[in-house]
Amino acid sequence: MRGDDGIGADIDGLRDCLVGGVRNVDHHAEAIHLADESPATLVESVPLRLRAAGVGIVARPVMGGQLDGAKAQTIHVAKHSRVAIQIEAAFDIQDCRDLSASADTLDIGSVAGQFDGLRVARNLIERAIDHPQRLPGLEAAGVVVFGHEDRKEEGSQAAFARPRQVELTVGFALTDVAAMVELAIDRVEMTVENQRGTMQSGGAFGNGGLSTKEDRRCGNPQQEPDGTIIGSAMRPKLAAVVTTYFKYSHAQHIVDRFLDGYGWNGAHHYPPMDLVSLYVDQVGPNDLSRERAGRHPGMKLCSSIAEALTLGTGKLAVDGVILVGEHGNYPRNEKGQTKYPRYEFFQEIVKVFRASNRSVPLFSDKHLSWNWDWAREMYDTSRDLRFGFMAGSSLPVTWRTPSVEMPLGARITEALCVCYGGVDSYDFHGLETIQCMVERRRGAETGVEWIQAYRGDRFWDALREGVWPRALLDAALTRSHTLTPARAGFNHIFPSADDMRRLVRDPVAYRYQHRDGLKCTMLLMNGLVRDFNFAAYVDGARQPWSTQMYLPMPDGRTTLANFFSPLANHMETLFLSGRSPYPLERTLLTTGLTAAGVESLYRAQARVETPHLGIAYQPVKESTFWRT
Repeated sequence: MRGDDGIGADIDGLRDCLVGGVRNVDHHAEAIHLADESPATLVESVPLRLRAAGVGIVARPVMGGQLDGAKAQTIHVAKHSRVAIQIEAAFDIQDCRDLSASADTLDIGSVAGQFDGLRVARNLIERAIDHPQRLPGLEAAGVVVFGHEDRKEEGSQAAFARPRQVELTVGFALTDVAAMVELAIDRVEMTVENQRGTMQSGGAFGNGGLSTKEDRRCGNPQQEPDGTIIGSAMRPKLAAVVTTYFKYSHAQHIVDRFLDGYGWNGAHHYPPMDLVSLYVDQVGPNDLSRERAGRHPGMKLCSSIAEALTLGTGKLAVDGVILVGEHGNYPRNEKGQTKYPRYEFFQEIVKVFRASNRSVPLFSDKHLSWNWDWAREMYDTSRDLRFGFMAGSSLPVTWRTPSVEMPLGARITEALCVCYGGVDSYDFHGLETIQCMVERRRGAETGVEWIQAYRGDRFWDALREGVWPRALLDAALTRSHTLTPARAGFNHIFPSADDMRRLVRDPVAYRYQHRDGLKCTMLLMNGLVRDFNFAAYVDGARQPWSTQMYLPMPDGRTTLANFFSPLANHMETLFLSGRSPYPLERTLLTTGLTAAGVESLYRAQARVETPHLGIAYQPVKESTFWRT
C-alpha cells in the first residue's frame, strides 16, 4: 500500500489492498507443519485484541521461483498446537520507507519501516471487506499482528515475496477463533487445517470464512456515511452495566456514544464494536434505556448483570464490559460518601469471568469505589485474572487550554488545582487533574505519605498562613473561563482573599505529600469557579506552569458534554487492544486520596497518614489528552 508519493502510506487505504481469498489458483497444495519448537522472532511491542492466546509458533512456507506462478500452500496444525492468525495486511513495497507513524519498528526486507499494530487492527475492523480481491503484480507478502497470552510478548513479523522464507507469527487458539491464514501474495492462497477439517478464507480480519455481509455475530452491520457497509463478523461485542440511564447521566454520555457514535476529528465516528446488552439497576420516570433499546434492536435489555454478560447462554458471551456506577438513588454513609454499587457490580462481573474461565476488558467510570479496601480488591482482582482494566473520568483526557503537555521527567516541586463541586464527587476530578500531571515528574509516581483536609474557617486560615502557595492559586485562577467577577459590573477584577471569602460559602482543601517530597493541593471553591484549573512549579522556573482541563458542562455552556468523547475513544482502544491506554494505578491512587480526604474531614480535619497509598508506577510516554 502506498501513498501518492510512492511512500508507504497510512492504513486508511487498506480496504483496497487486503486480500480476502484469491480465486483461480492452481490447487497444488504443499503441507507446511507447525511445530512448537519454532518460536516466533519478535520485533517490537504491538498491541492486539483481547483474545490472543497463542504461544508464538511460526509457520514457514517457502516461496520458490516467480510468484506469479500459482501455488497454494496448506498449513497443517501440529498436535496440541494452538494456532490461528489474527490479521494480515498487503502492502505494495515499491518505494516503501514508512508504513505508518509509530514507535514499532518493522523489518521489511532490508528496508526499515514503522508499524502501528493497534491502528491496523482498528482500521481492519472499520474497513472490513467481504469479497475476494486480486492484486495484480503485488509483491508483498504479509503483516501479521499477534499476541502472547500473558501479553508480555507481542509484535509483528513481515516478509516479502521473493525466493525466500515467509514467516507468519500466529497467536490465536483455533478453539476460540475460526481464523484464516491469508498470505497476501498475488494468486497465492493459504488455509488453516486441523484434524476437524479445513477453514477456508472468505473475507478479511479472520472472519472464519464468512463471505457475506449479513450479520453473523454482533448485531446489525453498520453503514458508514459514504455508504460502505462495515462487516460485523469480528466486531467486539460489549455489555453495559449501569446504575441509571437518564439525560445527562454518565451512562447516557458513555453508552449513547457506543450506540449512536460521536463527533471525532471532523467526522461522525461509529465505534467499530457493538453494544449488545444493557443492564440498568434503577429505572426511573425519566429513563432513556427503553427508548434506546427500541431504536437499537441488536441491544438486549437484561434483568441481571449475569444475563448481560452471558446473553442467556450460561457463559461469558461478550468481548468487553462497560461499568457506569454514577448517579441514581443510593444511600450515603456517616462520612457523606454515596455508596454507589461499583464494587458490587464488579463482583457480579468477575463471578461470570470466573465461571466462564475467561475474562475480557472492563471499563469502570470514575473512582473505583467509595471504600478503599474494595477499590484495592478490584485492582488486585484485575491483576490476578489478567484482564485489561481501565477506570477514571474525562479530566485527564479532555482538551487543555492552553494545549500543553507536562514534560516527561520534569522537576515538579509543588502543584495545585482549583475547581468546584462536592466532596466524594468532584474532589476526585480535582485529584485526577493533579495526578495526570505530576505522575510525569522525574522519578515518576512514588505514592503518597499523608493528607490533610481544610474546610470553612480553617480553609481561610490556611490560605492566609500560606499553607499552599498563593502564587499557584492565582496562576490557576487566571486559566479559568468561569471566574466570578469580584465587583458588580466588571469581569476582569481579580479576586482578593476577602472577595473569595465573600463568594465561596463552603471551601474545601486537600493538602498532601508524596513520598518523594512533592506537595499538592486540591481546592474546591464553589461560587468562585466552575471549571478545573492546574498550576505547578516546574523545572525551577519562577513563573508557574498552568493550564485548564476544559470541561464544558451541559446543560449550560454546551449541550453535548464532548469531553466524554476522548474517554469513549480510549475505551475503544481498551476493547480492541485488551490494555488500558493509561495506568490503572493512577485511578487506584486518586481513589485512595479521595477516600483519605473524606476521612480527614470526618476526623475533624486531622492529618491522615496513608501508608496504604505507597503506589508507585510509570506514566505512559505521551499523555492521552484530546488535542484536536
